[in-house]
Amino acid sequence: MVQVFDEEKKAVKELYDIVKKDDITEFKTEAMDFVNRIIDIDRSIAQYKIDRAIANNGKQKYIDEALNKMTEAQEKLDKQEYDKAVEKFRDAWDKARKALEEVGLAKWAAPESTAVISVVEQEYGFK
Repeated sequence: MVQVFDEEKKAVKELYDIVKKDDITEFKTEAMDFVNRIIDIDRSIAQYKIDRAIANNGKQKYIDEALNKMTEAQEKLDKQEYDKAVEKFRDAWDKARKALEEVGLAKWAAPESTAVISVVEQEYGFK
């Protein structure tokens, strides 16, 4: 799952580069729309993992670190540093994964959990 965040970070950077370029006028709105969609999905995935860690009494140290990473992600978004925000969402997801793993809940720590996919499908209407 970490690799997915890394790929999305690259995509966000390339898309936002299109938005920032003065010589490109076409597709700026669409490019920014895709940036926002990726950000929303990554935020949802990270938050879902944090929620699972909290609900299952994951290791508090890692939950706190995950929540701090979510705050850092928002700070990056406020500065329009979208690729760095994706990186922080990745870090938040990973900290929440560790919170679950540390208390023996490897099932919930597994990146291939279909529950994450279900959340994204429900929230964004993907099928």
